Amino acid sequence: MKSKLTTKLKDKCIKLAKRGFSDLAICKHVNISKTTLYSTSYSNLLASIKEARADQADKVFDDLIARSENDVSSTATIFLAKQLRVFTPNYVTSKPKTADEASNRIAQIYIDVSNNELDADRGDRLISYLNAFIKSYEISDIESRLEAIEKGIRNGS
Repeated sequence: MKSKLTTKLKDKCIKLAKRGFSDLAICKHVNISKTTLYSTSYSNLLASIKEARADQADKVFDDLIARSENDVSSTATIFLAKQLRVFTPNYVTSKPKTADEASNRIAQIYIDVSNNELDADRGDRLISYLNAFIKSYEISDIESRLEAIEKGIRNGS
């Protein structure tokens, strides 16, 4: 079932984003795919979700500061702060096209973690994804070369 972008859908997505739901969880709740959410036809919705998260993150941060100053329990607020990644700067990276690009990104992530511009746990996860990409790229390249060699042998070259 394909969902149309309505005001009701947009409001529900914003409400879920403010509660700390991930993009994937929001998509499941409103019955759209992540691909649809990231499509150009839904770019305004995605921008609204990001804006709602940023606004909520500011409110949560202010609330945490106020609670700490007043010595009030803040367990729920801390949980929401983690979900909204209040203390983690947004780190944008795009999909590499080659193993060399992935290797360069790994080096950049190492530098960013070393300079405290990126959380070490997030850096480890990104490096893990990039290493998986490199292995996949290498296997694909080896398979292509092996097929070419086998084809040459069959043709008597």
